[in-house]
Amino acid sequence: MFSCPTDNIADFEEFVIRVKKLGATHIFVSDLPKSRWQWEMNLNDPYPNWSMFNASIFKILPPPEIAKYIPEEYYKRNIEILKQRAAVLKKQGLKAAFIGGEPGWLPEAVYRDHPGWRGARCEHPRRARQAYFSPNIDNPEILKMYREAYKKLCSIVPVEYFDFLTNDSGGGICWSEGLYPGANGPANSKGKAMKDRYIDFMSSIKQGAADAGLNASVNLFGSIPKFEADAVCPSLPDGLSIMGRSAKGGTNSSSISMGGFYGSNVYPVPGIPQMFKCVKQVAEAFKNNEGDLTISFENIQSTEIALLIEQYIKKPYHDFPEQVEALSEVARQMVGTENGPDLVEAWNEIYLAINNIAPIEGGGPLLLLGPVNQRWLTRPLVPFQEELKPEERGYYRKFQFQANSEAEANDYNNLQGYELTRGFSGQYLSNQLLGFAKINITTAITRIGKITQKLTDGNNKEDLQLLALRLKTLNCIIENAINTITYSYYLDITDKSKKPDENTGWHVPADWRLKELQVITRAEIDNTNELITLLELSKKPLLVQVMNKSDEDIFQFGPDLIAELKKKADTMLNHQMDYNRLYRRSN
Repeated sequence: MFSCPTDNIADFEEFVIRVKKLGATHIFVSDLPKSRWQWEMNLNDPYPNWSMFNASIFKILPPPEIAKYIPEEYYKRNIEILKQRAAVLKKQGLKAAFIGGEPGWLPEAVYRDHPGWRGARCEHPRRARQAYFSPNIDNPEILKMYREAYKKLCSIVPVEYFDFLTNDSGGGICWSEGLYPGANGPANSKGKAMKDRYIDFMSSIKQGAADAGLNASVNLFGSIPKFEADAVCPSLPDGLSIMGRSAKGGTNSSSISMGGFYGSNVYPVPGIPQMFKCVKQVAEAFKNNEGDLTISFENIQSTEIALLIEQYIKKPYHDFPEQVEALSEVARQMVGTENGPDLVEAWNEIYLAINNIAPIEGGGPLLLLGPVNQRWLTRPLVPFQEELKPEERGYYRKFQFQANSEAEANDYNNLQGYELTRGFSGQYLSNQLLGFAKINITTAITRIGKITQKLTDGNNKEDLQLLALRLKTLNCIIENAINTITYSYYLDITDKSKKPDENTGWHVPADWRLKELQVITRAEIDNTNELITLLELSKKPLLVQVMNKSDEDIFQFGPDLIAELKKKADTMLNHQMDYNRLYRRSN
């Protein structure tokens, strides 16, 4: 099975033709437009950002009983996209796969009109301003609607494989211990056995596909406690699995991926090849000859995974020396025999950098949670955020993944419940690892520069020049994280209620924290200006951005990014003297 995000049907067909040559049997068709309307019901609550990218069937193809609560324009657009993709798959003789989030939450109006349909409360308590509820999968009416909706889906496009995230990102199973708020659900069904609940729900989806003439498999993954899976898996009928485990035990799936927005550890910078990671995945995945293999491309231009798979087909590689030789062959194909070793070395430096960044994770990857979700990248480092004027903070505040209070929103280190970067030890360890990653990335840039100097003009040279720009951008993101984490530490050890001691004696040194903060703020202003230069220089995206302001959300920057970075730098310069209210100055 192959997955590649694209809204353009011509690009989708090009991708399908390409991966068919690699042996694809199923293509994911569930990369559908975000349901931004779910967030727009209350733009003050950021939590729907984490569910509006999930393909939940009641918003994609709502049954008649629910359709009136879902924007008609939205679900009709989805139907048209699915029909177009189905036509491409039929033409190429391939089947479809579908990944989404189930049971996904529905608008509150649904449950006010139909109280018996209200299922589990499923929001993240630290990041939601209101309660969100998934449908009650213990209610036979809801199960019937699921069956009918998935029959409709499979009648449009031949889906034979379903993979659903649950107890996460705006969805959840009634009475599961994996729910963010804790086990909860309808009082009248609390005593139902969990194995029956899971099996009834997944069977309704599988039966819906069967009603359309398809024999589909259904898997649930996500925040499912091991003890729940252990209790359910032995009783699962054929075709159903939890966390990849069926009644027969073991796992029936493996995957190959560059990582996407949540697993790459370099988001929001696109197009960073993680070749040493992928070659290990390919070698491991092809050992599992009986299971399903899922391959995810970052975009249709990603050639590295395809080349690795083609290389495996020509000459299988298993141990590490064979994997390095496979990477060397791919590099030779891309840049020639002379330049191949430098490219492999660059890939290795990227691999080492990501291994340094990856451990700094609490509730998610650091470069996503901080620079993007908390808008560290465009947010000024100032000591009194609460005093900023609307024009100085409005452009970033509405895209912060913060909900509970403005005090938490003003706390740079309040990420997602886990605050591994807080305190002396947290900032010290984080910045050590981030500093090592910067060194790795800088070395990779040097290697790529050597190659581009030797290559003649052509696509490979242009691709490598773009990669070098993206790696420089990544270093700016890392530097932004280092500066923000350190800045936050010094504010945390400052008593804002205490007036600084002033002395006219000669010569009285300034408070050491004042000197440190002056260095940090200057470094971040310079880093911001360097990023602006890179963005202005490149003709292709260096960061994940949307073209329309109306499409910006907590995961993506908008079209005004450069202007916002300039505003950030200006705001920091305008508030340089605010530190004198906190620290003793030198005389």
